[in-house]
Amino acid sequence: MIEFQQVHKSYRAGAHEVAALRPLDLEIGAGQVFGIIGHSGAGKSTLIRLINGLETPSGGRVLVDGDEVNALDGAGLRALRRRIGMIFQHFNLLSAKTVAANVAFPLELAGASRARIDARVDELLHKVGLEAHRDKYPAQLSGGQKQRVGIARALATEPKILLCDEATSALDPQTTASVLQLLDRINRELGLTIVLITHEMDVIRRVCDRVAVLDAGALVETGPVTEVFLHPRHPTTRRFVAEAEQLDENELHRDFEAVAGRILRLTFTGGDTYRPLLGRVARETQIDYTILAGRIDRIKNMPYGQLTVAVVGDGIDAAQARFAEAGVHIEELRR
Repeated sequence: MIEFQQVHKSYRAGAHEVAALRPLDLEIGAGQVFGIIGHSGAGKSTLIRLINGLETPSGGRVLVDGDEVNALDGAGLRALRRRIGMIFQHFNLLSAKTVAANVAFPLELAGASRARIDARVDELLHKVGLEAHRDKYPAQLSGGQKQRVGIARALATEPKILLCDEATSALDPQTTASVLQLLDRINRELGLTIVLITHEMDVIRRVCDRVAVLDAGALVETGPVTEVFLHPRHPTTRRFVAEAEQLDENELHRDFEAVAGRILRLTFTGGDTYRPLLGRVARETQIDYTILAGRIDRIKNMPYGQLTVAVVGDGIDAAQARFAEAGVHIEELRR
């Protein structure tokens, strides 16, 4: 659905040229929820604005649904943007218009009939759970309700792609969870391709299928969320994962010094998450273990467990072999 081919972007700052995006290749498949994560200044917003032509690349090609964005004329670009919805961190609602009028606005711009507009607004307000608030103004709504209006407005013209620019960063955790559940449902029911940029790995974990990690304008890691979240390779990705798990790596490594034995990180996925493998293997191989850190949770709809354990005993190698046979991913943190 979306493809970046050696795309880069630079800006002039006085006599200097500043690289916002370094040359990158990236593909986003149709129907995916694709996350783009990075700290402030990493190039996330620049990347997403290249998709709908709000920014022009300094080089390379951006292809959206078969069209090369930077080759489109004004009419072609307007047609493309009708196939792309966008929701924002600070909602960007029209304060002088009601909820219903905000949702209707893109349809009015597109020249839809009054009957079509009324039917579509009713449909969308039902989808986002705001039927009872149709005649209220943005100032009368909570942050979560405002974002739901923004989502309904973005869906008004029946787009194929939904771009989410830090859509949950202004919301509290409970409201964030409800908005992410709504986006997940919209993706499943409508088959939309959703591109979501954020600086929170927990948002990626909850809703995305694949993720790209940006650092100082460079694409440093990409892949399925299960792989990137559970086995991060780049230091920037590892920091994001540690923040999501509220784990201080320095403290954890200091804890390593207080325990004896080999230190392993065991990763269980799917049904194995709830099997008593650790206890069974310990009994069979006569090892002892200390759990140093751990978490049982879900990546989108898939359960996973990750335990950091210190293991002692003569059967350590045998225990690792049993874990491997059972499909457990093993990382040796200390031999």
